[in-house]
Amino acid sequence: MGRTTRAAVIALCASLCVATVLDVSGAPVAAQVQTPAQPGLRAAAILTVISGDVLMRSAGADFSSATDGSVLYVGSTIRTSADARAIITLFEGSTVELEPASDITIAEASMRNGSTIVELAQSLGRSWHVVTHLTTADSRYEVKTPSATASVRGTAFEVAVEDGATTVTTTEGRVATADTAATSEVLVLPDQTTTVHANSAPEPPRSAPAAQRVVTVSALSESSVVVDPLGRANGFRDGRVVAQTPGARVRMEDGTIVVTLPNVPDGAPRRRAASRHRRPRRLATRAGRSLRRRRLQRRRRARGRGPGDAVKGPRARRSAARPFPCRERSAVGRRPRPRHR
Repeated sequence: MGRTTRAAVIALCASLCVATVLDVSGAPVAAQVQTPAQPGLRAAAILTVISGDVLMRSAGADFSSATDGSVLYVGSTIRTSADARAIITLFEGSTVELEPASDITIAEASMRNGSTIVELAQSLGRSWHVVTHLTTADSRYEVKTPSATASVRGTAFEVAVEDGATTVTTTEGRVATADTAATSEVLVLPDQTTTVHANSAPEPPRSAPAAQRVVTVSALSESSVVVDPLGRANGFRDGRVVAQTPGARVRMEDGTIVVTLPNVPDGAPRRRAASRHRRPRRLATRAGRSLRRRRLQRRRRARGRGPGDAVKGPRARRSAARPFPCRERSAVGRRPRPRHR
């Protein structure tokens, strides 16, 4: 390992709280350290590619193809193609889900005197933000667009930039939305939305459009996540809410994880356990195994086979499917076989 690679690893460990991230299935994905184009840049986030072609560039560099697990630095820009989706996991745990044809830049991501400072610049497309709770008064999380600025303190919201207008929709918490000159500001509450046009004040908040389709999935295991048809995970992971589907709501009711997914495409969401263990087979107890073993030995003795002989053929399988003891049906002209105990 050269000096350049060792320096990049040390800088990453100092800037990030964790050295690995989890993919949608719950399996750890090692971060792929890439040396920034300019020395001195701070590692800010890790990229997860869900689908399609995702491009990335560091400050002052050209766009290149992004890989799953790439490290993002302050000044990095992520761009998704027309059929691509990606997740940005910031150093303090907040996540940003990028929809197709979106462009976002990490303008600032740092800790200052115990306060978290995150500034993102979105120029195009849609992004879904799930922000961890900001503990200090000086902490801030802002998303700036060509026509507006959205500031939050621990919430879930969506930002859409299209034709020079910015639409902010809040799912949980509150989002303060202002124009670029900061001359007017509105507070967007849960299930509300507002639109800000270029060089205009934000519109008064209104009720967000109702979802055309809502799917609710329950999971009994706290280590399970619900994956939508596009591969986005929702649930709990390491005691923290994971909500990668835009507009998703995750809650705990009587020990059961309930995930509500709005406007998901066709295809049933699937539950996936993080441990990847197989489901226990029926009668997996010691008594159940002994019972199956005794029944199999009786069937083998009934056919003149030893304990080590394999039961083969469709007739043997049909016989093994019937409970023992039983009287087998004989062929025409043959005497029925006696019942063995």
